[in-house]
Amino acid sequence: MKTRRGRISIHPEASERDVKHGIAVEVIGFCDHEFALTLPTNIDAEGSLRSITSVMKPQQDADDDDLVLVDDSMTISIADPFSARVFTIPVRGRNCKHRECFDLETFLSSRQSDYKDALTSVYAWQCPICSGDARPCSLVIDEFFRRVRDKVFELGQEEEARAIVVKADGTWELKQDPGENNAADKRSSRQRSQGSEVPSATSVAKLMDRDDKGAVSSTNGQLQNGVNSGSRTMEVIELD
Repeated sequence: MKTRRGRISIHPEASERDVKHGIAVEVIGFCDHEFALTLPTNIDAEGSLRSITSVMKPQQDADDDDLVLVDDSMTISIADPFSARVFTIPVRGRNCKHRECFDLETFLSSRQSDYKDALTSVYAWQCPICSGDARPCSLVIDEFFRRVRDKVFELGQEEEARAIVVKADGTWELKQDPGENNAADKRSSRQRSQGSEVPSATSVAKLMDRDDKGAVSSTNGQLQNGVNSGSRTMEVIELD
């Protein structure tokens, strides 16, 4: 790192000699993308899970002897707010109060300046969830949510997963989206309905037989030699 020594002089006007002046200096650090990836620190999985379950335990009210009841589960999103997909490296600001994380690689990539070789604005380093401090050196990687991410991919559910439900005993499960289940049921019902309206190849074969000359005859006698009572030609379509 190169440093240079500088000197700043203030020459107030005669009328300002009794005015006190102050100078503020803002120190701005910069690094490349690869180095920024190494700056976040880690939160161990056990400590992260413990901090989540601790808020779900009944607490004693300081003003009286009553217990304050809390929910026995907590729903937490595991989808990156930028890509709406399960994050790869889950991070959040060290001082963030929320549990949700965002993806480190996606976040850093979206902070790049629109101008070539230009530095990113200092105002760009804000948490996309709460707008808190999210400079690379202020980010933490949550190992609990990294384990969750690995399990989701192991189960092959990375396309559908959007949130998890953490219970007071420390166990967790994927949250089922009722909207997706209803949509799947509707699609299945529609497919069954459409399938019932299409006759099978066997049914068509029973109703119609083709003679050696290619004429169509019907078992009920209404169709003779390919001509019906309305003088319309009947075509037989063979279904696989």
